[in-house]
Amino acid sequence: MKKVFAIIGILISTCFLPATTCMAAETPVHTEHIAAGSTNSNISMPSQRAIQQWLVAHGQGEALAALTTGTTPAQEHAAWVEITNFVYYGQEQVDSCIPASMRMALQALIGTDITEQFTQQACGWNPGSGSNLYICRDSLNKMPYGHTFTIHRAETKDLFTTDLYSALQDGFPVVMRIQPVSDDWFYDVNPLGHVITIYGMTSDTSMVKVADPWGEYSGKTDLQQFIITTDKLFEVYNGVYLI
Repeated sequence: MKKVFAIIGILISTCFLPATTCMAAETPVHTEHIAAGSTNSNISMPSQRAIQQWLVAHGQGEALAALTTGTTPAQEHAAWVEITNFVYYGQEQVDSCIPASMRMALQALIGTDITEQFTQQACGWNPGSGSNLYICRDSLNKMPYGHTFTIHRAETKDLFTTDLYSALQDGFPVVMRIQPVSDDWFYDVNPLGHVITIYGMTSDTSMVKVADPWGEYSGKTDLQQFIITTDKLFEVYNGVYLI
């Protein structure tokens, strides 16, 4: 049986960052394309201390403990199921969070580095208009990876958690679209969304490891790879899967 490579994303995703946010413009079924909206150009990325303060303010005590010590009281005996050969890449363009996240996922899939230019082309990226995950799926299914990419939804947290865990157990990162509301992320994301990569989850499925391509592009190393709870990730998740 072929392994399944899970990518959580959006039907038609555009990652567009005029200043300090990465967003994914969504085209839901039977609706017109939503154009990229305006962003606050004065937003600054938080420091590690700001991340810790945010975690405390949002009831993410276990994520804070994992961030600072690598474990939590609840997870002392919970092993990490994660991509052992995972390599982080930041996005190279202001609106290329999808190609960057795909680059991280494909590197784990094939075991060698590929360029963002490759994933930009595979995902139909264009400057100023971003990327399209449908094109990603169709392009990758024409390549000899031995995997078939299909689109699914996660309507419940149980399905969401099960799919993430299964994909990571099979050795594949998960590319995910998020759409935080208000201060539900470490920095202000445009209301139309952003795309990140999930590369680890605890065996009790309560915590996840996140790789955010905007971290390197913005020069904030503390936001490149970090840990949050699965509950928090599900709160900000908004999209569909390519599995």
